[in-house]
Order: sequence, then C-alpha cells, then structure tokens
Amino acid sequence: MQTNNLFYQKYTYDRSNFEFFYKIDDFEFSVKTNLTKDITIPIYLKEIIVKNIGMVYLLDFAEIVLPKNIVLHPSVSNEELYYWKYWHKEIARERIYIDRLPTKLLDINWINNNQSLPSKPLEIINNDKSAIICTTGGKESLSSLYLLKDDLNLTILSLDPKNNPHRSNAIDKLSITFPVLTAETTRIDVIKMLSKKYNGSQPSGFDMGHLIFYSLLYSDQNKNVLIGNEYGANLPNTYYEGYPINHQYVKSFDLAKTINQYIHTYITPNFNYNSPFFGFYEYKIAEYFFSLNEYLPLWTSCNNFTKEKRFCGKCAKCASSFLLGLLYKDKDFLKNYFEYYLLNDLSLYKDLLSFTSIKPLDCIGDKKEVWVALYEIYSSGKDTSSDTIKFFLKEIYPSIKDELPLFKKEILSWQNTNLFNDTLIFKAVKEKML
Repeated sequence: MQTNNLFYQKYTYDRSNFEFFYKIDDFEFSVKTNLTKDITIPIYLKEIIVKNIGMVYLLDFAEIVLPKNIVLHPSVSNEELYYWKYWHKEIARERIYIDRLPTKLLDINWINNNQSLPSKPLEIINNDKSAIICTTGGKESLSSLYLLKDDLNLTILSLDPKNNPHRSNAIDKLSITFPVLTAETTRIDVIKMLSKKYNGSQPSGFDMGHLIFYSLLYSDQNKNVLIGNEYGANLPNTYYEGYPINHQYVKSFDLAKTINQYIHTYITPNFNYNSPFFGFYEYKIAEYFFSLNEYLPLWTSCNNFTKEKRFCGKCAKCASSFLLGLLYKDKDFLKNYFEYYLLNDLSLYKDLLSFTSIKPLDCIGDKKEVWVALYEIYSSGKDTSSDTIKFFLKEIYPSIKDELPLFKKEILSWQNTNLFNDTLIFKAVKEKML
C-alpha cells in the first residue's frame, strides 16, 4: 500500500545511545540504538554520522511503503541527497520486482526544505593497521577474520546479534580472542511492524549502509571497515522493465564505489569500506573457508534459522551452502549442520542450476559455480546418484561440458576489480589466497 508522505523528523543521541524519529502520513514511530562502546570522534563528525545513520533507516522504511513524498527535516545538501536518491532506487527495485509494481513508483518526490551546504570532510588521524570487521558467522565473514587476524588489529562489529542465537554464540566465542563492538537496535521490530501495517514485502534493506555508517563512529581508531563481500554480488538475478534486479546490490562494487565517494567527500577522507574478497567468487572463498578447522564450528548461513537449527535446509541459501560444503568436506561433516542430505531434494536446486530459471533472490553464487561444483562432486565420486546430480547430468552437463574447464578457471581466479586501496589487505590476500 503506497503512502503519501514519509518524514525523517529528527534524531537524538548521547555518548552511546541514539533515537531516530519518523512519521508515515500521521503515524509516528522511532528506532532506538544502544552501542556497547562509547564514541570518541569529534562532535562535528559525530553529528554528521548520526544524521546519516538516520538516512540509512529512512531507506529501509521507504522500501516498505514506497511513499509519494519523502520529507527531510534534518538538513542535507542537494549534492549529498543525490546519493541517497540513487541508493534508494537501487535497493527498492527488488521490492518493485517482487510485487510486480510499476518502476515509476521509484520516482519519489524528495522534499528537502532545510537544505544546507555540503558537509565538509574532516581530516582525522587513525591507525593504518586497525580495522573494524563485520562478522556474522557466515563463511565470508569468518574467512575475512582468519585471513587478516595476523596482519591487522581487528575489532569485530555485530549488529543486533541477540536477534540471531547462532550469530550471538559465534560472537561470544570470538570475543575471547578479539575485541567486540555490538549495536543493539529496534530496527527489525520496526521493519516487521511496518511491513504488517502497510502490507509491504519484507525488505532487503540497506544492511551494508548500517554496518558502514556505524563503523564510521569509530573512524578515529580504525582505517577501514571490512565486510566479506565477493565478486558474485555484482551479477544480477534477472531484469524487470529493462532494469537489472540484483538482490546483492548492497554488496556490489557499485555500492562500494559510491559509498566511498560519499564518505571521502562529505565525512572524512581517512576511512574506507573494503572487502578482502571483492575479487573472488564464492566458490574460491569456500575453498579457503573449509580449510579453517578453527572456525568451522561457528559457521551459520541461513536467514530462516531457529534456536534449534542454524540451517533450515529448505532455502536457496542452504542449498548453496550444502553444495559448497560437500565439495570440500564429506557427508559426515555436513550432518553436523543439516538434518538431511539436501541433494536428494531436486526442488531445492532446480532454480540454482536450470538454464531458464531465475537465480533465487538470496545471497548465493552464480550458476556456473553451481555447475562446476556439481560436476566436481560427481567426478570425485562423492555423489553419483542423487536426484540433483541425475538432473544435472541429463539436462545441463551435455550443453556445458566443453565450457566447464573455463568456468572452473574463472571462478578460482582473482578478478581484477581495481577496488583495493589498502596495501596491507591486498598483501594478506596475495600471500594466503592467490
């Protein structure tokens, strides 16, 4: 249900608590945040970052209600607003596709009556060898942590770990070795409430924006925020009304490029968002991750978790995780995480590997990664008779068998993205993964 007006009204904060106030037509609500570590950045910089965190929440809510107008009371410049308009369209396009709505609904009228001059970036002194690393328990984040732990001074950031018991357990165990910073927010509760109230699809949201801008609050101590995003995040799932629909846009190079431009131009030139895996497919990261016996017990990668299960075994993300796990480990290992042998359920895998199907809207690898993995599993004798293997051999393999060696070479190779701007990170990647 489209609304008329979404207002970003104001924000309040003290040393470690924030509250952001919004209104949808006549309905008022707020989001609260509590940080576990006090902030020591200059007050001018803190003011700018907190205002921007409120803008990140705004994009979450705009994706749900698709308002005709967005009204800003905290002042921003038109130059800064350009980026928020751009990110909104890229993020909300998936919602438009899911509900088969006209893309013209993305052309929101932004009312910025209190527009100000662009914020001036502040030069700060921080430590080149210190970084915040965002850790969830997924293989990319745990791999990033292990890859860089001997090269950088790492502080773990986790948003709302209490909402995920398996993530919380992983963070508790990692806190023995690493300092941990958490932010507990009411974001998920507010999103669920708005989705129900306004009949909106559950949004993908601006997750990376939250991680990046919360990390900026500690930019006087850290040079980078590191998130384990990978090359496959740039590949769209499908197209709708001529536009690419990419579930993983917030993990893409485009987001990385534009958000770093924004940070360097309007906040500080001395802080970067980066990933050690921008140049790798998920397939290659899995090869590295499943060699890390120390961190394997912390692994979880499912959005439909329960207290009892870290993998639901019924979603595309579980299907992809199981496949990559079987490629590098054995069936007995996977029994520790999955209740049954997922490759026996062809319905889980058809959309991941069929020529004509759309790649599911989830954080999963490209189809050529699935094809290579299935062939490697079959040719190694790990599985020669499951329904998924039989389907692959009959329907897919004959058409791609000559290309499989090229696919394998590509997905195991470094993709030169030219996004690395930190020699310490690249040095660790080159020495340990290339």
